[in-house]
Amino acid sequence: MQIIGYKKLKSTVEIATLLLASLTYYFCQSKNEQVYMGFISTSSKSLQIITFGFILYAGLLLPSLPALAAELEIKNRKDLYDMSLEELISIEIAVASTQPELLLESASSVSVITAQDIRIYGYQSVAEAISTLAGVNIANTYFQKTLPTVRGVLQDNYANKVLVMINETPTWDGTYNDNKLNRINIRDIERIEVLKGPSSVLYGTNAYAGTINIVLKNHRSDYGDINLQLSERNHHSLNYSQLMELGEESKIFWSLSSEQGARQRRDFRDENGEFDRVAEYIDNDNVTVTLTHKTHTFLFNAYDIDENYFTVVPFLSRAGGALSNKGTMFSYGYKQQLASSGILNYKFVYDNTKKDYFRFEDKRESSQRESRRLYNSLSYFVEFSSDYTFELGADYNSIKNLDFSNYDQRGNFIKGHDITDRSLYSYSIWTQIGVVNKLHHWLFGLRSNENEIFGNNLSGRLSYRYDLSEKQKVRFTASQSYRSPSLFELYFVDETSGVYGNTHLAPETSDSYELSYQLVQRNWALQSTMYYATYDNKIFRKIGDTRLEDGTQVTDVNIYSNGNKFVGKGIEIEARYQTNNKWAGFITLDYIDGDAGDKAGTDGFYNFKFAPSYNISAGLNKQWKSISLAAVVTYRDGTRAPEFPIDSSTTLYINALYKKQFSSYSISHNIRINNSTNEQVNIAEYVRRRGVNEVPIVTGRSVNYQLSIRF
Repeated sequence: MQIIGYKKLKSTVEIATLLLASLTYYFCQSKNEQVYMGFISTSSKSLQIITFGFILYAGLLLPSLPALAAELEIKNRKDLYDMSLEELISIEIAVASTQPELLLESASSVSVITAQDIRIYGYQSVAEAISTLAGVNIANTYFQKTLPTVRGVLQDNYANKVLVMINETPTWDGTYNDNKLNRINIRDIERIEVLKGPSSVLYGTNAYAGTINIVLKNHRSDYGDINLQLSERNHHSLNYSQLMELGEESKIFWSLSSEQGARQRRDFRDENGEFDRVAEYIDNDNVTVTLTHKTHTFLFNAYDIDENYFTVVPFLSRAGGALSNKGTMFSYGYKQQLASSGILNYKFVYDNTKKDYFRFEDKRESSQRESRRLYNSLSYFVEFSSDYTFELGADYNSIKNLDFSNYDQRGNFIKGHDITDRSLYSYSIWTQIGVVNKLHHWLFGLRSNENEIFGNNLSGRLSYRYDLSEKQKVRFTASQSYRSPSLFELYFVDETSGVYGNTHLAPETSDSYELSYQLVQRNWALQSTMYYATYDNKIFRKIGDTRLEDGTQVTDVNIYSNGNKFVGKGIEIEARYQTNNKWAGFITLDYIDGDAGDKAGTDGFYNFKFAPSYNISAGLNKQWKSISLAAVVTYRDGTRAPEFPIDSSTTLYINALYKKQFSSYSISHNIRINNSTNEQVNIAEYVRRRGVNEVPIVTGRSVNYQLSIRF
């Protein structure tokens, strides 16, 4: 009788909690227009309501845990907390090779963020998660947000020096060659694989400084997942995902997500000295679907991302609203075992992207940019024996700008640029040979790329691994990369913003040598890497004079230029620790030392002038049955900036999780304090460098609550 009565009470409390969450969510939604136009925060009361619901739920549930234990179902699949560290480290990854391989046996040094890390530490985005890795930073510029930076190699306004993939499918824009980290909701991710250093032999252009592979969830059994998040400053999100088996050989995963980012207000002064109070935010809606049927794989992803921006003068952050980014990507993959030791792989990708924003306060003129990319890849892998493997592949890539124009309020054409209808194609042939001799593992790779404008480029990779023991490895890697200039960098001309492309640009190239050591013991794992890299012809904006194609001379403008060769070297250390009594943690550290070989322009710009020398992140978590508490602290070294130096910063994030498993579903409650030190973390405004010293990447303290239901 006691259990029956408890069940009724428990169900009532669950329903009440869900109602409170739903009402609070729609309350925030109803304030969306007011928040967007006036940047007014109304979610503090909302947060109090939902927190009260959580306390009510937990207060009634916790005293009855003995009765509840009678109806818990023991799952066959291990919870990630119950997995040993060795099992976590020995997962299969795909970013370092064309064939799945164990993390400990990969051809290159790879860092991984797992679904366990995301859940325990409460990471809110892909950008936040990977910024805790050694050698990885996130930058904001005058125009764009969440640009991934690997080993201090700065991006321009567009993220085109680090390749981003979804399930090993390359994603990038056809005009700028850039990508969007937040096109995938972090709650749909099984793991994030990060390969630091050149990887053009595997992936061609854009894998210049590193590669990020986002792996979507792919559980063995059906499940559904609902996530509702509420936070201060009108930050709220809703995510629903489901995985279903469609027979013995078919499976579908789909996800719908909508997020309104927090409105963090701050003071801002633009290049002309004009002052205003602005709000930092990113709003994001996305849809993702994966379908596998026997040897066929389909992937669909669409996103709509709005973010504030400052961009060119006059002060455009209040000139009509957000910078809108939209994209649709479809890919088809075919993988067939042709013989006992041979595998045929084919992949097709279609990627369409758009950017829109208003240019003036009265919205009399808007800018619209649209492009498409087509990609085809075919490869054959054969394992002659356990000691010898061979792979041969070819791919074809085509990009085209569909629209790069300005329009009036009625949609009438005003002005075009010299980019519309521009296109570019390239094709590659590549090969890899693997040799194993007892404890020695060799991998040789070569890619020959032929570009319509830039001709041939040859990139190579040599990887050698020596197994000191089954769980102790030493690895040496020598690799090369290249990146072809984008259509934007080649052909853009805008007198208003004072930015000019350059048709004489050459592809960027890099050479890297790294030595790494990996060790896995029962309770801890270590990966340490030393590297030395040279970068040549890196494309950046230089302030100076240039002559246009029609002979016009322009002075004191931003020109896309190739830089001189420069050198970067550093150390990266990543360690994990886990005990049997549910304590776990990690620490990552990187040190970067770069020269000024690429120093150029009237302002003396060079890449490592604005890159922090030290970055440290550490996390610690503890679990008590259904409750866990975690914290992440991050230190970022100070840097130079155009006007005056930027101070170092320290941020602290605290996450509390309560999860309860019932017979057929589980409920999780998450409360997280973001940036509890209330630090404003700034990065040098390294793109335009004309009167604005810095832009923020972290601002203000906030508290958020997340309710998750899995069934």
